[in-house]
Amino acid sequence: MPSEKVDIDDLRPTQLTLGLSDVASRAAKIARQSPKEREAALERKAIPHVLGPGGDIFMVDHHHLARALWSLNIREAVLGERLADWSDLDVKPFWRQMEACGYCWPIDADGNRRPYSAIPQHVSELTDNVWRGLARRVRGKAFENLDTPFQEFIWGDYFRTFMSRRLLELHSTSPPISRPNSPTCPRRRICPALWREANPLMVRKPPQGVSRRPEEAVSNHGPQMRSR
Repeated sequence: MPSEKVDIDDLRPTQLTLGLSDVASRAAKIARQSPKEREAALERKAIPHVLGPGGDIFMVDHHHLARALWSLNIREAVLGERLADWSDLDVKPFWRQMEACGYCWPIDADGNRRPYSAIPQHVSELTDNVWRGLARRVRGKAFENLDTPFQEFIWGDYFRTFMSRRLLELHSTSPPISRPNSPTCPRRRICPALWREANPLMVRKPPQGVSRRPEEAVSNHGPQMRSR
């Protein structure tokens, strides 16, 4: 049976932010793919969703993929599993149900909980979360890559508590790491915490409330959530 396509303009986000660095990386990868390769990749990343008020489609995962496609003027994705049909609910009960099931993340880049109404209407309106972007870069190095709901947002929120945006800017402009274990590594001098990105042996403990085991991971902001 042919896959169901969906216009990205018809997808409603369920989070406030994403990592624009990750979006750029994905967009570059997609741009290098042949049409056949891209089609296969989109099939593997079919977008799970919930039907909400008015029959709108609320995406529960793959926000970064949708934004990357949109940035390349590719306006369709593959629609995946329908997790629920709550189209009969009013707006407020709908969002409460979404959060209760872990299908939304109403937390901004500064770690503040925002009202559901602050969640953008379109994936192009999602703002940058540099901490989520950092967590994506160090995933598998500073913490295990497990299927923990919103693990990159949770770890990013943790990194924000002891780093500054200025340190991230310095890190992004420093020379590439050729010998990450060297004491003279420029990134190590800039910020030892960021230097650990390149050294899997120097791993911080998980943030409070977050385990390396997905079944035990719980965000301090509420129930487990999955969208990215």
